[in-house]
Amino acid sequence: MRRIGILIWFAFLFVACDTNVDSKGEDLPPAEAYLAKQDPIKVISFTSQLLEDQPNSTLFYLRAKAYYDLHAYQKAYFDINKAIENNPSDLDYLGLSAKIKLNLELYQEALKDAQLVESAKKENLEIFELLTQIHLFLHQPALVRFYVRKAQKLNLPTSSYANLRAYSRLSQLDSLTFSKRYFSLISPSEKQDPMLDRLSIESKFHTMPAIQFQTLLLGQMKKYPLDPHLLRIWARFLGRLGKNALAEQVYKKVDEQFVDNFPLKIEWAQWYVKVRNYPNALRVLARIPSNSLIYKEVLWQKSMIYGYMGNKSANLAVLDSGIKLFVKDTRFIGAKDRLTGKIVDSLQIPVDSILNVGREF
Repeated sequence: MRRIGILIWFAFLFVACDTNVDSKGEDLPPAEAYLAKQDPIKVISFTSQLLEDQPNSTLFYLRAKAYYDLHAYQKAYFDINKAIENNPSDLDYLGLSAKIKLNLELYQEALKDAQLVESAKKENLEIFELLTQIHLFLHQPALVRFYVRKAQKLNLPTSSYANLRAYSRLSQLDSLTFSKRYFSLISPSEKQDPMLDRLSIESKFHTMPAIQFQTLLLGQMKKYPLDPHLLRIWARFLGRLGKNALAEQVYKKVDEQFVDNFPLKIEWAQWYVKVRNYPNALRVLARIPSNSLIYKEVLWQKSMIYGYMGNKSANLAVLDSGIKLFVKDTRFIGAKDRLTGKIVDSLQIPVDSILNVGREF
């Protein structure tokens, strides 16, 4: 029964993800009706028709905001960039751009946009909360607390600070164990925020029984079927259940919605390693450019994969690249010395004894 439920929800998920919200042919009421009701799908349909005849920064902004509300962050990213091309100093555009980039995990880019808005809107709760979120994911707890204190100086009603207090507490946790404990203790009133809801779901991944976790996750995915973060959790969950073919399909879907998210590609490659699909792991890693901030980790992952495959020459080539590009990282020279026998290999990483190239799930 559990398997049937998973397959049904998986089918629903992909239908929802592939739906074209830019569809034409429906009878559309006046623009005021869309903006008054704030129906994102209708806003997208309306603005898309207008953009065909007259590209306009405001229309791109409105459509980007609607995509953002649907958690379709990659499409929102495309539209907000179009809007900013013509109005690079518009604070509303920059604020939305920062939110979109935060949810695409482009944290440094999000920070730049948010700081531009902050410089013009020095006393604004929304921008303080955004900067708090960004610094949380940049692992900068001191700056999280700094912006929480700035927000508290606005002397707003206490209820306005509930989410900020939650982010402040989360920034002080140094392990997943504390994170799990935190989410089990805070009151529901402090979690009326999509990002906090998602973090709460992630914290329950290893602690909640599978059936309960599936119900929780799919309930949130029903609200936001285009959310790439929820899709990624779903891919992990399917992998945990051994539904490897489905997990692979979901990872592909997530990758389409996280185009420049290189840590995601590392995670995807590591999943392929777990299921012993080494060629696909290497193909995913090959899509991460050498100028990315995590290229060092790419080379290290490649080295381990070639080690599992028993491909000594390819492994040495990768380790040489790591030694050349990242002199201070002693992992590469140490691994090369072990591989060439200069030092005793205390790690004893074995060649995969059941290596199956082109493995079918």
